[in-house]
Amino acid sequence: MRETKYWALNLLAGLLILVLLAQHMAVMQLDGWLEKWLADWIPPLSWPGLVERGTNLIQMVSYVLLLGLGLFHGFYGLNKILAEFIQGDQKRRIIRLGCTVMGILLFVVGTTVTVGFYLVNG
Repeated sequence: MRETKYWALNLLAGLLILVLLAQHMAVMQLDGWLEKWLADWIPPLSWPGLVERGTNLIQMVSYVLLLGLGLFHGFYGLNKILAEFIQGDQKRRIIRLGCTVMGILLFVVGTTVTVGFYLVNG
């Protein structure tokens, strides 16, 4: 039952990543097309564009969500792949713990940078 719950969360994370990544890619890659249609369009890779996205609450929340979902999805998958090759429950628990700790650590660092940028420049 517990594994089914995590597997369902992994699938949901994958779907949400698809939506958030599509939004991110549209903003980052369609700048030439959007520039023709929007008079106040700021190129996304310029410093003003970065500051505008970084100080937008919706963008900041979407970045943190994308980070969290991506880390969960990736480390859950890595844990499952490594569990296929490693024998022994003790070793599998160590791998699971390592994936969990690394995911949490990377999430804290990424969230600190993202929210910090929002707070300092917003």
